[in-house]
Amino acid sequence: MYRAFLLAVVSFVALFGVGCGNGSETGATREKSSVMSLISDAPDATKLGVFASTNDGLKELVVYGEQTGTASYRVPQLATAPTARNIKALYLNMPGTEIMSSKAFVVPTSELRQSFEESSAYTVPVSFETVRGNLYKVVVPDLGRRDGSVLLFKVSMPMGTADRLYAINLGG
Repeated sequence: MYRAFLLAVVSFVALFGVGCGNGSETGATREKSSVMSLISDAPDATKLGVFASTNDGLKELVVYGEQTGTASYRVPQLATAPTARNIKALYLNMPGTEIMSSKAFVVPTSELRQSFEESSAYTVPVSFETVRGNLYKVVVPDLGRRDGSVLLFKVSMPMGTADRLYAINLGG
């Protein structure tokens, strides 16, 4: 019984030590511990951009189209966008963006043309969670099998910059 108690205490101290890191430095920012990194699928909070947590791991979304009108966008080049069978969540780390105005759409690729209109697409209900600092998690529902479709993620950029429409192909 004593050995089990001792093992529990040693385990707690070891995990606590790994989780806390070296926080004694004045003004040191608390980083994610290595234990938390193994549990979380979030990108490093210092890396800027848009990311998708997928069945194949974390993928950075770099292919986007820009806003051309009030609710219309140039369609991103889908041939160079990443592909995923399943999307668990999206992550956004872009200071100055209006996260609560961001939207997600699922569109069959056969219906996409050169221009995308928000009103002509199904809006996927999403919710937002703050991860850390400017890093936000965008929780998307289970989309099921959507082979031949694309998830478009609209990011409302700061005033004076055209909003962006990021793409990830669904399937595979």
